[in-house]
Amino acid sequence: RLRKSRAMAEEAQGGDQAMAEAASAQPEAVPNPGAEEELEIEVEVGAHGSQEGADGSAQPGGGADEEAAQSKAKADDAGKPEASAAAAPPPQAVSPHEPAQPAPEPSQEPSREPTAPKTDLPAKDAGVTAAQAENVLAALQGGSGGGGAGAVAVKVEKQEAPKESSSSVESSAPKVEEWIAPSVPLPSLSQYSARAKEAHTRIEKYKYDIEAWKTLVGEVQAGGPMKHLFVEVFERLLQVFPTSGRHWLLYAQGYIGDGKKKEALEVLRRALPMCPQVDLWRTYLSHFISQHSDTELIRKEYDKAVDAIGHDIASNGVWKDYIDFLRGIKVANQYEKGQRMHQLRLAYHRCLQVPMHQVDRVWGEYEGWERSLDPNNPQQADQLIRETEPKHKAARAAYKDRKKMRDAIQTGLFPGPYSGDSKEKAAVRGWKELIAFERSNPQKTAPDDLRKRVEFTYQQCLSYLPLYPEIWFDCSEWHAEMGDVGGELRTLERGVQMLPASLLLHLALADKLELRGKIPQAKQVYEGMCERHPSPLLFIHYMRFARRAESVA
Repeated sequence: RLRKSRAMAEEAQGGDQAMAEAASAQPEAVPNPGAEEELEIEVEVGAHGSQEGADGSAQPGGGADEEAAQSKAKADDAGKPEASAAAAPPPQAVSPHEPAQPAPEPSQEPSREPTAPKTDLPAKDAGVTAAQAENVLAALQGGSGGGGAGAVAVKVEKQEAPKESSSSVESSAPKVEEWIAPSVPLPSLSQYSARAKEAHTRIEKYKYDIEAWKTLVGEVQAGGPMKHLFVEVFERLLQVFPTSGRHWLLYAQGYIGDGKKKEALEVLRRALPMCPQVDLWRTYLSHFISQHSDTELIRKEYDKAVDAIGHDIASNGVWKDYIDFLRGIKVANQYEKGQRMHQLRLAYHRCLQVPMHQVDRVWGEYEGWERSLDPNNPQQADQLIRETEPKHKAARAAYKDRKKMRDAIQTGLFPGPYSGDSKEKAAVRGWKELIAFERSNPQKTAPDDLRKRVEFTYQQCLSYLPLYPEIWFDCSEWHAEMGDVGGELRTLERGVQMLPASLLLHLALADKLELRGKIPQAKQVYEGMCERHPSPLLFIHYMRFARRAESVA
């Protein structure tokens, strides 16, 4: 066996020399990593595989299997030179009979680390093509025997083709969101005047161009050739400034001028949820009452109005109209009279707790009304007046501070954009002071009344300053303090609609959704923001969210 092994080794070495000579005769091929897939060849020697001694002789690995492997190796070696000469470029053979490292001591465990095959190719040719790998694999399998404890394991792994550099590929990230046409008919540019066309071009470049919007609105209000386009212009404007109560009123007046009162009423109804402003509500109630005669239906609309803007310092006109309406309701029997008296008392009590203009006049009116109900029982009237008087005094005291703060706030023609000048900073500071004042509960009202008053102040502030993300965030945090989870999420959702590029509001919304177990919704917020306005900080938060929520390591 020893003589046979040495003879086989000599034959293999002779074959290797012939292959090397044939390879040197062929021109060297320039490697092209991108043309073919590269394969990585790892030769692993099993822990119980055959080890070659220091003198080059192979240790016995097992009986009949070894003899069969030797005969197969002879047949393969005989055809190697001819086959290798036909290949271009020929593979560098890796002989399994090369001298190996000395076998480890019996007490030491053989290393299981994969060893790279030896090769004489230069460093630039270290990559092996698929054809070369097949030839090397056949040579290794042919010379190592088939199976048994002494077999040499060969592992071929496919590597991915080299990817193009990021600099050569055009970025697929979306650009910064520009002005997007609202869900209204496209601008009728052919009917625009020259000034209107210029304004339209400026708005396409920057949707918050106030002067351009003023030009468009002026063109449709001037009664010229663009008068019939007022719907198109105002719909576009209110897509950009949905909390501008002044322009909602102008839009409705355009319909009224054409005799379309129902359309005007619908425009005002659309504006009410976004604009808790007294002028808008009074105009809406006026047109609603003119188109309806049902007393109960009108009363419900007044209830909605005082719920929405009844805490405003200028809401005295709405309260007066409401009380006058209730006092003017005709009753047919004693039961209806009692119902009307109960509704009037509730309206007076609510009204007298509001720090608003002319609150003292309402107080005098209330005293006279209570005493007129039952002249024969003045004690009952006095008792009701004494119970209500402390609340009225607290409202009157708070009115002075409230009026001073409210007068210091100056609102612009448009609710944004903001350049950060002193006037705008003063308005932001004034609203924050008014909110803090209301939250301090100067009137010592019940928790439910306090919550309504503070919420109204926040909503009114956001109707005038909708492009300040910190106010949206503060409002959502206040809802969280009150335990109002629904209000907290609704505020953040409205905030991201108004400010689609605000990282603060998007991260806050995603965090709140995650805390409440709404993982799919939170993921949607992250992915939507990553598509529209990607940034390194956003991706960092998204990866942390994925690790927490989806156990992504």
